Amino acid sequence: MNKAEQRHQLIRALITKQKIHTQTELQELLIENGVQVTQATLSRDINLMNLSK
Repeated sequence: MNKAEQRHQLIRALITKQKIHTQTELQELLIENGVQVTQATLSRDINLMNLSK
């Protein structure tokens, strides 16, 4: 599994476990879980995963 796939898996796990209101909140949770991600990358991931903002 590559880094993007791992990140997507973690994003899905996080949004399933709790309500997330903003990309910044999601970005902070990813960082807490050891995943450094830029806002631009996170935005692309959200679009690729067909998640609503």
